[in-house]
This record gives sequence, C-alpha cells and structure tokens, in this order.
Amino acid sequence: MCLPTQIETSGQISVLRLSNLSSLDHNSKISCTAENIVGEKESSLLLDILFPPKILKLSDAIPDHHWCIPFSVAGNPEPQLQWFLDDKAVTEGVFIMTMIHDITEREYHGCLQLDSPTHLNNGRYKLSAKNKFGSDEREVEAHFMRKPWDGEERNVVFIKSSIHFLQNRQN
Repeated sequence: MCLPTQIETSGQISVLRLSNLSSLDHNSKISCTAENIVGEKESSLLLDILFPPKILKLSDAIPDHHWCIPFSVAGNPEPQLQWFLDDKAVTEGVFIMTMIHDITEREYHGCLQLDSPTHLNNGRYKLSAKNKFGSDEREVEAHFMRKPWDGEERNVVFIKSSIHFLQNRQN
C-alpha cells in the first residue's frame, strides 16, 4: 500500500498525515522508520479508519430454526441498527430480534430473527444503519404466510332457523 503522506514537525513532536484512505484500509499495518546520524528506529501500528455505515447485503427471508432476514453491514464505529416494517419501527423482543453472528474487520454479519412469524409479519422490511459519520438504508420484501382470507372470495350467508314444536291437542 503506497499512501500519500505529509510529515509536520514542531520540536519533539512529529505528525504523520495520511490521505486518500478508505474503509478498505481499516486494520492495515503501517510502519514508519526514522533515521538520523545516530541510528534508526522503526515503529508499526494498525490503522483505525472511521467510516460511515454501508449495508453490504440484505437478502430475502429464509426459514431456518427460526426465520431469518440475513444482512451484512460495515461501519466504524459500530453502526446502530434499526428495522422498519412498512415504515413502522419494529419493536424487538423475544419473538423478533437482531442477531449478530460474526464480526470481521468492522463488518457485522447477522439476521433479523423472527420466531414463528405469521401473515401479520409480511411486508417491506427496511434496515437502517447509523453512526456519527453517516447512515445507509436498504429494503427487502418478506412473505412468511398467506393471509387466512387470501384466495377465492367467499360470500358467507348466515341462515336463521327456528324449530317449531307441534303439540298434539285433544279436544
């Protein structure tokens, strides 16, 4: 990796400024060697690049032990995630929750887990990811179950019936 650099020196403090970095440079190792007439010194560090969230993947719902809407989000610092169903905030709890299964290089891989969803959970899901550097949103349609009244429209007719008892009368 060859990066444009600028070194500013004022007395005992030197500042190394790197430009044209991207989120792909996060956790890259950078080494700096200082040399003068009395010797040489080298130091290394890992770059901690701060960047806005980017939703890398938002896939269709898949049935597993629970239903899962898989996603991958990158961001540093860690993005705050919020789900919406048809533009209404999803309240997470025991039956609907965000699960992060793996974290790699400031990428968060997981799913919105739904336990036994019904037709009431069908709709357009939007994932919103935010941190102090920005935000990103993506949407996916999810269909878990047919509505009980889907299909042929049926007219229901109620028939009121009455039962008459006849008595035998003797005259």
